[in-house]
Amino acid sequence: MTPISELENALRTGDIVFTRIPGFPFRQIADATGTWTNHVGIVVGFNSAGAVVAESRVPLSRRTRFANFVRRSADGRVAVLRLPRPLSDAEILRLGQAMRCRLGRLYDTGFNLSVAQRCVRWDRALAGT
Repeated sequence: MTPISELENALRTGDIVFTRIPGFPFRQIADATGTWTNHVGIVVGFNSAGAVVAESRVPLSRRTRFANFVRRSADGRVAVLRLPRPLSDAEILRLGQAMRCRLGRLYDTGFNLSVAQRCVRWDRALAGT
């Protein structure tokens, strides 16, 4: 298993980070979707503390240090999905703009498989897909 610090050092802006929040309503999401993961964020940049992940979180969407994002995951489990190519400077700029427009929004606690997970929709909006 790769140490979290080593994984963090390999991250780049645009990477999608999957975790598992242990709380009951979030476990229901994982059960309903048939996967171990129930929470997702997107790496939006780096600061002196390391990678920064944007996430839709209770109660408000926010930026979180990667280490803290992973620390909340059950058993520290984490997976990273990387796009086939690095984001261009223009795409990184658009990602940052999209993230800033969505920060501070209330988390939608509704769950409907026909609309997908709320945190996934938030990340997809940031990624522009």
